[in-house]
Amino acid sequence: MNTITFISGPCGCGKSTLADAYAKRLVDSGVCRQVYVIHGDDFHAGFVQTQERVGPDCPQFMYWPDILAFNWSCILDAADRALGRQVDVVIDYVIEEELPRVMALARRHGAQVRYVVLTASDATLRERLTSRGDPDLIDRSLFLKKKLEGMRCNQGHLLDNSAMTLDEEIDALLLRDFTVPGSLPVPQDETQAERIARMEQILNEAKAAVRALENTIARCEAMQADVRTLEAYYTGPLWRRDYEDDEAGRIPKDLSRGVLSEDGIWNLLSDWQRLQAAHSFDPEET
Repeated sequence: MNTITFISGPCGCGKSTLADAYAKRLVDSGVCRQVYVIHGDDFHAGFVQTQERVGPDCPQFMYWPDILAFNWSCILDAADRALGRQVDVVIDYVIEEELPRVMALARRHGAQVRYVVLTASDATLRERLTSRGDPDLIDRSLFLKKKLEGMRCNQGHLLDNSAMTLDEEIDALLLRDFTVPGSLPVPQDETQAERIARMEQILNEAKAAVRALENTIARCEAMQADVRTLEAYYTGPLWRRDYEDDEAGRIPKDLSRGVLSEDGIWNLLSDWQRLQAAHSFDPEET
């Protein structure tokens, strides 16, 4: 059974970076022999157009709704061709209303859909877009972030990567169940070879997930003392002083300071405690 992994999220959340790295991990770990990566923005980037205002008397000019429709046609056509050759697909693009079209493509090929919506704190998105030279996208990014986080179909598929490394994002993709309900078709008239190949794929994906989980637990155990140091900083007077200085503009703007966001450390500590309970690594044992 083939898989469509679709990575959505606002501008600056790292969709393309994750798509490339995730596909490489799948191949390097032996889960897949080949993966086809589709960057949706590449189709949009193909349009070279005037910056002057174009009136309705220019029928050859494509406005944004037409460009968006064109992009989606290209994305789904490319994915259709790859799946037709039994190649897994990783796609990154913003999904607003188009998930049913992706599901229809998956059903046509008997493929499953794994759907993740990247998000990040407002401060992180601003910092990323500014550092890459796209400050004009900040307002659009924050608008999309709010919209995507509030969509019912995205609940259970959100991944906040504000404080995550790229490897941690990939581990989360492997470990968490991002499968869209209803996208796992029951094989009909499956041959023996097809059944063995399907079970082989499940075996390889499960082995990769176990290895990723073991590596993550080992990293968490090794970081216990550091996390306790971070917690002491956050609950003591130094964090409050640093936060107030940042709010007053006394901290250099080019200094990465996600640690001073109001929810950054709190969310990390909450996640840390949840993982300790789930995976039984005791902070007092390390």
